[in-house]
This record gives sequence, structure tokens and C-alpha cells, in this order.
Amino acid sequence: MSSLRPRAPTRPRVNRIVVRRFQADDSIKELTALLHRAYRGLAARGLNFTASYQDEALTAARMRDGICLIGIIEKRIIATATIYQRRTSLARWYSREGLASFGQFAVDPAYQRRNIGTRLLQIVEKRAKRLGCRELALDTAKAA
Repeated sequence: MSSLRPRAPTRPRVNRIVVRRFQADDSIKELTALLHRAYRGLAARGLNFTASYQDEALTAARMRDGICLIGIIEKRIIATATIYQRRTSLARWYSREGLASFGQFAVDPAYQRRNIGTRLLQIVEKRAKRLGCRELALDTAKAA
């Protein structure tokens, strides 16, 4: 007699991920949809992150203020982070010399828990060092 257990849902395979800067021919619509998917769970918990509801125009505006990196698997954007240097729109602390911050940090829920976010963060750290920054900050809610 065999015991049948339900199969766990299959997750997409992570083949080779390419992380690069967002380019003019990349899709802002696709990037915005990724942000909405990735932040949906936080919004459901009552956390108010702009990335959970921003439109394509705001996604583009937030990208223009920094360096937007994207992670791509099989021609699909599955991760992103935007690095900012000396932001003036947030608290004064973010405009300090030698400080970079990052935001719009997201990994598609279908690809989470596979070290993609960790790898993307390492790339963000290296990029901030190349910009001459000694500190890196992430503005987020404690509950996130």
C-alpha cells in the first residue's frame, strides 16, 4: 500500500540571473507590476509602501533619481533595487556626504527565498562603494 502525499507547488527554476542597469528599452510597466506583486503582502499587513500602489509615471520618476538595477531571468524582470546618492527628499540624514541609500528593493514572490535578494544587495553594496560611499541605508518600516 502506497501513501500518497500532496506535492508541494512547483516554483520556477532559477537558471542564470543577470543583474544590470535598467535600460531605455526595458518595460516600466513590467517593473511596476513586479513592485506591486512584491509589496502586496506588506500592503495586506497594513504597511504603506509607495511601491505597492505607485503608477508607471512614479516608478519612472523614482528611477530617474537614482541608479535602477534589475535582475532578469529568461527575459523577465524578477528583481530590482534603486540606489540613491545624497537624497534631499527624505530626512536630512540621507543627504550626508558618503551615504548612499536604496529603495524599490523587490524580488518577485515566485523567486523569493532563493538568495536573489541577498545577491542583489551585495551588488548594491559594491555599487555604493564605487560611488565613494562609506555607508548604505535602507528606509523601511521596522515591521517589514
